[in-house]
Amino acid sequence: MSMADDLPDVSDYEYDDHYSSIPEEDWYPSDEQSDVQEFFGRIVDNSVDMGEAIALVFPDLVEHDVNDDEDMFDDGLDGDESEDSDASTNYEELTEPDVVLTVVEVPAEDRVNEVGEDMVSDDSADESYKATSDEESLAESDSEQMRYIVENVAEQSEAPVPPLEETALDRLLGADAKVKQGEKKRDASHWRLLELQEILRNTEREISEAEEAFQAISADLNNSQTERIAQITASGLSVELYESYRDFCESLHPEFGLREGLSITCDQPHNGSYFHYDPELYLFKENVEMDYSTCNFRCEAGKEPALWSRSRDGQFDDVVNFWPIKSPEPRIGFEKTWGEQYPVLYRLAIQAAKNASDAAREMLMRLPSPDSPLSGWMFEYQPEAPLAIIDEPSISRRWTFKEARKIEAPMIEEEKRQLVESLLAA
Repeated sequence: MSMADDLPDVSDYEYDDHYSSIPEEDWYPSDEQSDVQEFFGRIVDNSVDMGEAIALVFPDLVEHDVNDDEDMFDDGLDGDESEDSDASTNYEELTEPDVVLTVVEVPAEDRVNEVGEDMVSDDSADESYKATSDEESLAESDSEQMRYIVENVAEQSEAPVPPLEETALDRLLGADAKVKQGEKKRDASHWRLLELQEILRNTEREISEAEEAFQAISADLNNSQTERIAQITASGLSVELYESYRDFCESLHPEFGLREGLSITCDQPHNGSYFHYDPELYLFKENVEMDYSTCNFRCEAGKEPALWSRSRDGQFDDVVNFWPIKSPEPRIGFEKTWGEQYPVLYRLAIQAAKNASDAAREMLMRLPSPDSPLSGWMFEYQPEAPLAIIDEPSISRRWTFKEARKIEAPMIEEEKRQLVESLLAA
């Protein structure tokens, strides 16, 4: 079922045919009628199946006489009737149809007329716009002429353009242009070659300089290693003992740097050692807020720029910085003391000290007691030698381990010496 079956017939509505009542010869003035006929006779058509189309049919408009003293909705009321009466008005009985949408079938014609913007009825179109035989022949002639022009233009565009005859001078100019193009390519290639050769010479020179620097540094390193081994041997220590002591110092460095530190300003100069300034560690115990028995601490006694409100002696304050560090993890799983955690270190140090090695005895003085627990210790650091911190990016590693003391019951130097003597006598 098409859409036209659902819509009412156009004939059900009353409307004026503004064109059917006027003779065709009176539509336009006499001087324009021939031009209009010629226009409609020269319509260019195309054979296209348009399917269905929607035609708009406009019904007659009902004009209402509205007085200034009366409302348009009061039309039909008598003078003695009020607006509230039950009498029906013209407005209530008015049933103007809306614009009707009519779906019509558009046949597949050979030509589809292109008309102007004015809409006319179907009857007037059949009677007034029917082309005459002369007009049809004229339209066919124009169509044939247009088809001929299009075909000729297509044939001319597809036809190859014959080349111009090449003269001797043209060949000479072409050869000269080819030579110039080759010269430009050769010059570009030559400059690229020179550039790469310059880069190669610079690279070879840098490689030679780097090789010389590498050999010089390697020679200095070999000399330093030889000198260190000689000093280790002269100190009465073994290389194994020294490597064990260095591993112990490395284990005291925090893995992810220093954080959550505590800074204390000293009232008197500390002379580079917090243990000498406060042997009992009272200052630290009074200011620390965390449980120091569950971890270890690292302290550094140095000088920092003085605050403007506390500036004395010009520029610097004696400050001690404290950082908590994690206790060493047991290597096997059951180590509870420093002697159990580093057995090789203490064994070789005691053995070297018994052999009258002053370096080994000093090493035992700095290390924690071998039978003490792994937490609750304070490790004091001192600045590293200037040559060792030039290229060190980590500030914490610019300090080296100096001495360890128990925070709860720190031993003074004399007590620690007696402990070392007892270890050597065992």
